[in-house]
Parts: sequence; structure tokens; C-alpha cells
Amino acid sequence: NNNNNNNDENDNNNNNNTSNLTNILNSLNESYLQENNSSKTAFQTQTQIVSSTDLKLHYTIRIPYQLTVPNIYCAGCQKLVSIPQKKDLQNKSIRFCFYTGKYFCTDCHRNDMRPLPSNVVQKWDFSGEPVCVLAKEFIDDLMNLPCISIKDVSKNLIASHKTLRRLLRFRNQFSMQKEFILKCKPETMNILMSIIGPNMFLIGSDTFIWTFDSLIRAKKEKFLIEMSDIVQKLKKHITEDCKLCYSNGSICGAVKIGKCLSKHSSEPIFPFVLDKCLSCSKCGVLFHPKCLASLKQCPQCNMKQIVEEEKKL
Repeated sequence: NNNNNNNDENDNNNNNNTSNLTNILNSLNESYLQENNSSKTAFQTQTQIVSSTDLKLHYTIRIPYQLTVPNIYCAGCQKLVSIPQKKDLQNKSIRFCFYTGKYFCTDCHRNDMRPLPSNVVQKWDFSGEPVCVLAKEFIDDLMNLPCISIKDVSKNLIASHKTLRRLLRFRNQFSMQKEFILKCKPETMNILMSIIGPNMFLIGSDTFIWTFDSLIRAKKEKFLIEMSDIVQKLKKHITEDCKLCYSNGSICGAVKIGKCLSKHSSEPIFPFVLDKCLSCSKCGVLFHPKCLASLKQCPQCNMKQIVEEEKKL
């Protein structure tokens, strides 16, 4: 019996010890959490870092956001910066980068102003925005690379900016002229290269891709003058100086059916001479503008339709 009583007492003691230990641990844990939470409240910080995606070409417009913590880590050097209570987001100790969309210290953000691809493509706005040192260097490296796409520029934006319309028209003309040059003698490529000079990106097949520098110069109309000169020189080569290029011109589509209204019906027409040539929107056959306007239907499209109907019979 004595042994049983001793065992019961030991079990009770063990249970009490376990319970006491659990209480102590819970107490310590609560104390730690309270201490940690109070530390967080007194020293709240916001962590941010510049990622590889921040320094890729993008067309997203970045807007400064309200900082709700008293401290923030610089997205560049990760230095802890205390944010003044003033609401000015461009204050002396912390600065917002309009390209990366993050905040930086004054060592990593020197208020360098750069035009942003997003503003150019979406608003045709070349005024500079404050960017961090990393973004400034990245945008500077973009300047002469054929990487800015204006494919998604809205029709309203094009309609409201004459410079942009002229730029696209010149590029379209050059693209058509390039096809003639590629069919010309090999040495003609040297002529093309000398004409376009430093604007080698024009050789690319995508007419919507430009260099940032060319768009900036177009805004100031310098590049428009260059493009006009390029188009005129290539036009002269194709339509006057080179017999091979001239022979690759097209005869008006109305000639085949005897309905050409031009006095020079036997002479070739060229798609890049926009005031003297129009193409069928469906098949691409070229016409004099008056000839196409006088026809109810494109002869080639009409013939194709007749053939398809006969096949069904």
C-alpha cells in the first residue's frame, strides 16, 4: 500500500511539474510575442528590392503609392530610410522611381529625368520623369536599340498627332521600297546602307519597332526630315535611276479589262507613291486612284469569285 501511495504521489508530482512547465512555456511564449509585436509596432518597416522584371522594357505607367510605415528599405542598396511625416512623396530622404515603381534613398535616386517608354507609347509624351540611377542607366542603354513598339498606340492618339501619322507613313513607304531594293543587284544594298546611315533598325521587318532615340528625334521633327530624305532618295533610285527596280513596278489592274483612265497606262506604278497608286484591300492589286474609284469591283477579285462559283456547280 505504501508503495502504491508513493507511486500516486510521484505521478501527481510529475503531472504538476508538466503542468507548471507548460504554463511557464506558454507564459514565455506570450511574453515573447508581446515583446516582438511591440517591437514591430515601434519599428515598422517596408521591404522592397529591384528585381530583374523591374529593369525590363515595359509600358506600365507607375504611380506613387502612399507609404503607411515610418521606415522603408531602399530598393537599391537596402539601406533603411526613415520617412518624414510630410506627405510629399518626393522629399529629400526617399524618392519614387517612375520606371521601377519603387522607392529609393538619395544615393540610389538622384532625381535624374528621363522620358519613359510607357508615356511615349500611351500618351506620346516625351517629358521626363524622375528615375533611379539603375533605371536611368537602363533607359540610356535602350536609346539606340530597336525595341520600342508602337503597335498598340491607339487610333485616337495617332489621329491627334500629325508627327506620329507622318512617321508611320514614311516607315510604311520605306518598307515597300525596301522590297524593291532587295530584288535589285547585290551592290545596291551598299546604296541603301549609305542612304539610311545610322538608322539601321529600319531594315527590320516589323514596321512598328523603333529605337527610343528615333522617336525622341521625331518628336523634335529631326527624324522626320531624315525619313523624308531617305524615302525621296530611294524613290529616285527605283523610279528613275535603276532599270531593274523600275521594271519591277506594276501595271494598273484596270488595264487588263481595258478600263484604265490614265494617259500613261503602259507605265508601271509603285505602291510607295501614295498619291498615284492605291491597292485593293483584299488582293493587293495596284491601281491608279481614279481607276479604282471608277470600278465597282476589283477585276482580280471578281475573277476569283467567278472561278469559285463555277467550282461549286
